[in-house]
Amino acid sequence: MPVIIYRKLNDKLQESLSQGKLPEKNVRELSEQIKAQNKKEMKSAAIITGVLAVIFGGVLIAITVSSKSIQSALLGWIIGYLVLVGFFFFVAYMISIGIIKLEYNSALKEGYPDLYKECKV
Repeated sequence: MPVIIYRKLNDKLQESLSQGKLPEKNVRELSEQIKAQNKKEMKSAAIITGVLAVIFGGVLIAITVSSKSIQSALLGWIIGYLVLVGFFFFVAYMISIGIIKLEYNSALKEGYPDLYKECKV
């Protein structure tokens, strides 16, 4: 059975961050670490989306070429294709970057409102 793995902020870290228990130096270091990891994960999300786009684009082309009746509905297929690729990118983004970004930023805003602009991800 396939398993979806997603990144999430550690519960204890999130609690410490939202309560303002971490030293400011550690908050800045954590922010830089998350930003660096998010850059790597963004590349992964783009690669996954690109591969899926090529696969579904190939299927779309194969169906269009083989059937004359579908050529009249080609615009609808292309729009559906673009929506599907956008959805895949959104899901890949949320799994790899979005969840941890939302958790970190909300905890940072709650615990360190003065550092929020400087350290938000």
